[in-house]
Amino acid sequence: MKTTIKVSILALSSAILFTACGGESPKDATEKFYNSLKNGDVATFKKYSTDSTQRLMGLTFTMGCFDKDLKQENELSACMKTIFKDLNSFKVVDVKENSKVNATVIVEEKTKDNVKNNILELEKLEDQWKVSINK
Repeated sequence: MKTTIKVSILALSSAILFTACGGESPKDATEKFYNSLKNGDVATFKKYSTDSTQRLMGLTFTMGCFDKDLKQENELSACMKTIFKDLNSFKVVDVKENSKVNATVIVEEKTKDNVKNNILELEKLEDQWKVSINK
């Protein structure tokens, strides 16, 4: 009987521990998304953005770097760095989880000449928060 109780307590403790430590927050995902843009980290950009975000950002990259072959990862990386070179810093200033799979994040973006707030929507897809830009 004592062994059963010990095993039950151990299982419950493990479940609580893994639940508390599991997964990233919308804030974490947003910060990694912004860092990927600034640093030209294509793999991280793809990991933290939805397909629609990748398509729309792809248009931005194409317009900003029309002379590059953006199918080449190193060219896309250089393009990302070029487009976001004026972004001096960013800071997540507010996060609102609207549901278990949807969040709104406000990011303060600082450039040399400007400070503005950008509102992003995030979706949780397959236990991963991703920036979702649809327009």
